[in-house]
Amino acid sequence: IDELSLSFGLNLILRALAAVNCMYFLALTTPMQDILAVLQRLRVPKLVLNLMELIYRYIFVLLEEAERMRKAQASRLGYQGFKRSVRSFGELLGQVFLRSYLRADKIYGALLARGFDGEINFFASDYESGKKLILTTSLLTLILLVVGIVERIVAN
Repeated sequence: IDELSLSFGLNLILRALAAVNCMYFLALTTPMQDILAVLQRLRVPKLVLNLMELIYRYIFVLLEEAERMRKAQASRLGYQGFKRSVRSFGELLGQVFLRSYLRADKIYGALLARGFDGEINFFASDYESGKKLILTTSLLTLILLVVGIVERIVAN
């Protein structure tokens, strides 16, 4: 390990954390409908969009099922001591999969009863043009670009 490889490794880690931070920011500040509407405008295949929507919905089905089962186990003292906790957690994992599968099947049946034909329609919100916001963002991007260039020049 020398100074160059340490610098490269630190740079790589910081870039990865920045990318994850950007994804968290996007996911936590933008409704899923809006993300899917943008992807639809970018002509992402409908199959991919439908899968994204259904996976997003079923994540919450899975979490809700796991939370209900964990509460039931805790009420029966399933997490008293390490050995009992490990056993309860293993049972939870096995049963969550089975129950969430059955619940997802019921939800799919409900979708079919409401006329689901394999395609999910997205209702995109109409937004007003934010010319001030675009101008401000462009200006800040330009400032950051200049600062980055100056930093590289000074570092050399």
